[in-house]
Formats: sequence, structure tokens, C-alpha cells
Amino acid sequence: MFFKVLTVAALVLVVLQSIDSVDGHFPTGKNRLCCVETTKKNISSQILGNTYSKQLARYRCVEAILFNTAKGIICVDPNAPWVPAQIAKMTEEK
Repeated sequence: MFFKVLTVAALVLVVLQSIDSVDGHFPTGKNRLCCVETTKKNISSQILGNTYSKQLARYRCVEAILFNTAKGIICVDPNAPWVPAQIAKMTEEK
């Protein structure tokens, strides 16, 4: 009986480990940036260049707009009040 319980527990751990290791990756198998949280803080003065990326909610990743700053890529809440104007400004500058 103890052996069966131990075997089942080991199998459950293996399955959980394999799910967790795949969870943060996209189907292509490439490891990509994944924002798991965002900020609503206005960082428009810190943004470098006029490009941004949109991230859809997928796996652990949350919906986000990614801006490049001197500190690196910042994940911003797409519903932050200042974001639509910033995107419009960046689109005009292209």
C-alpha cells in the first residue's frame, strides 16, 4: 500500500513539474519576455524611441504594453489613462 501511494505521489510531482516548466513558454518553444505584472505609473518621460509592443494575456503572462526605457523594458497596464495618448504620439512619429 505504501509503495502505491509513493508511486502515485512521484507521478503527480513529475506531471506538476512538467506543466510548470512549459507554462511560461510560447508554443514555438522560444523563451520570450513575459510580463506577469504591470504598472499604471506614467513613465512617458522615460520611454526611448517610438516603438512599443503589445502582449496578450497567455499562460502566466498578463495583457501589457511594453515600452523600452534606459532601465530596460517596462510592462505597462494597457488601461492606464496615459497609455492611449502615448501610443498615438508614438504612431505619429513613425
